[in-house]
Amino acid sequence: MKKQKNIKENLLIMITLGLFLPSLGSSIYNQYLWNRFEEEKLVIFRPWVEDGYPHIPHDPNNDIDTIEDFVRKSEEKIIRIKDPGLIAKTITELVSLQYKHRHLEYRCSYNWIGCLFSKTKIPKLNEALYVIRPRHIAKAQHSFCSQQAIIIQSILKGLNINYATIRVVWDDVNLVRRGHFFTIAFIGGGSYLMDSDLMPNITWSGNFANNLLTESKTETTFKAMYSKIINESDLPNNTYITASINNFNSYPASKGLMMQRIIEHSSWYGWIYLLIILLSQRIQINLFKRK
Repeated sequence: MKKQKNIKENLLIMITLGLFLPSLGSSIYNQYLWNRFEEEKLVIFRPWVEDGYPHIPHDPNNDIDTIEDFVRKSEEKIIRIKDPGLIAKTITELVSLQYKHRHLEYRCSYNWIGCLFSKTKIPKLNEALYVIRPRHIAKAQHSFCSQQAIIIQSILKGLNINYATIRVVWDDVNLVRRGHFFTIAFIGGGSYLMDSDLMPNITWSGNFANNLLTESKTETTFKAMYSKIINESDLPNNTYITASINNFNSYPASKGLMMQRIIEHSSWYGWIYLLIILLSQRIQINLFKRK
């Protein structure tokens, strides 16, 4: 019995040290990164090399660094615009110019446990390094569909414009499941699709979104929007496709952010909890011996 307790205790010590050493290194390095974060915005993100989509110009405004900056710049651009469709188009183009297409991720040094999960094929957990905090995405110059949708929705929220999330899921010609994520805004009685990531072929009339959301028209509408951007083999071809609308006026990644915060917390402080367990066991043993 005593030998088993010693084995368990030694194993706990090894696990604690195993968590402590990378956590300590990560903590020290992160402090260094955060001290530079305001001056060098990209320092906590993995570097990117892709050129993005050739049909989308990349001309970031260096004065935009926060969500508040995005809202202020949007207000400046739409203040004299009366046409609801043109308001939606202007905001979409502002965000599109700011980013190149590529998923935005934290460096492994920021969240080392998340980095380990990212190497696996476990659904959701392998996305632990994806940046989904609006204030962090605002500082970057590359991001992909869901991340840009988070920025657009943050702008719309700041402008008191109603919005929701649209998610399209389909099987391509090889029956590989694919998905896309963007925003629908409700302005002046119309509904407007806002996809700054791919900038599809759409009209800015207030009823265009209805075609995508009408089940019998979803595939033809989606193909008309994206056939010049997405490879034909990656598009639906009389296969499964659905377009759903949800997260009305609400942050679309709340569950993902909660999971990410738990993993980050474990990455930074997990060793402390194991140390507490270890010390409490030691105290219990000592008290038992005294008795």
